[in-house]
Amino acid sequence: MEDAGAAVGIVIDNTEEDVSNVIMTDDGGAGGIRMPSILIGKSDGRKIVDFMKTASQTELDQLAVMISFDIGRPDNRVEYDIWYSSTHNRALDFITDFQHLDDLFYDDVKMTPHMRFWSCEECEESFKKKNCFVGGKYCAYDTNHPTLTGREIILEDLRQLCIYDSGQFISGGYQNTWWEYVKRVHEECYGNVNDDCSKIAHKDMGIDYEWTEKCVKKSFSGSSSTKINFSGEGKDYEKGMVNKIIDKEIQYYEDFGPNTFPAIVINN
Repeated sequence: MEDAGAAVGIVIDNTEEDVSNVIMTDDGGAGGIRMPSILIGKSDGRKIVDFMKTASQTELDQLAVMISFDIGRPDNRVEYDIWYSSTHNRALDFITDFQHLDDLFYDDVKMTPHMRFWSCEECEESFKKKNCFVGGKYCAYDTNHPTLTGREIILEDLRQLCIYDSGQFISGGYQNTWWEYVKRVHEECYGNVNDDCSKIAHKDMGIDYEWTEKCVKKSFSGSSSTKINFSGEGKDYEKGMVNKIIDKEIQYYEDFGPNTFPAIVINN
């Protein structure tokens, strides 16, 4: 379409579905294409096709299609999300490399880290006890890091989210703690971030490990009779609990999350 001189490509879905839930991407060979394109629903596309089949030449000559690619930015600031996992080495490589560029943006951008959590309440009990919390409601698993349980991955994911929100300052007086922490644990552990590695990174950076752990534990809540076991295998008495941080991440993923990981989402 670009070679033919088209200004924009309109792709019509061939399935009756909500196209707002479809991510439009290429097959990896579109690096040289500069023409913008959009995806529209099957019923909307049928209206265009039917009109073009029956319209006179005069009507076609007078036809105008207006397409805009507006992204709301009311605070005049670009906001971008990094979706990753504390065990994903490629994502951690990117975060480590990209830190100095984020510094150059100053207040013109806001970065927010996000984690993808999944549930497996129908999984076998032996799996859930090692890799899940709350009876399979919150799970993680990474075959590239077999020495880590899913529970350890979830706890480190929560530590990193708590560190981002904590407002703790590292030496030097600037609020760059999350970037520096991720860089430190990546260099020291390279994806195998367990409790011991996290403690060392906290100590080396001069940030309060006890505060971070308190944030993680407080994120789990339930009735006064429910408890959660943060070491070893999970117990059935965790059922009925919720985690406010993870639930918030799950909802945000449903609203603005990507379909591949790791990923960056800009202005939602």
